[in-house]
Amino acid sequence: MRLFEHTAMMPYAVEDVFNLTVDLEKAPHWHSIFTTVKQLTPAPIGSGSRWQIKFRGGGFTLEIINYQPPHRVEFVGSSIMGVIPNFTIEFESIAEGTRVRYLLHPDVPALIRPVAALIAPPYGRHDLNRYFRELDVILAGD
Repeated sequence: MRLFEHTAMMPYAVEDVFNLTVDLEKAPHWHSIFTTVKQLTPAPIGSGSRWQIKFRGGGFTLEIINYQPPHRVEFVGSSIMGVIPNFTIEFESIAEGTRVRYLLHPDVPALIRPVAALIAPPYGRHDLNRYFRELDVILAGD
């Protein structure tokens, strides 16, 4: 189920944006819901890399299932109350830097799809706006 997509422009090289984005151990600084993220597989990051993500009230694992640096990465997670997180991030080099397209398409049980369709997009957009602001701060400091 595609819940939403969000696009942002970042004035940085596509490789820099991609590399920082796939480093999920920094995610608690970007995503307000996450409290801790621990990489479960050894470096380097690539297909099959996995993380344990904790948030208030629970946790899940997340794995890279499609890794095409520096243009695309796809993650799938373990079930959270029947919902399986699944999202894709696409990166495109443009004259101004990098266009990032974030697509959230989790597996959602039919019974809760109407609620997810109402709640997830506004929360996701709010969270991703923070995410891209934080990425900008980190990349501007390099």
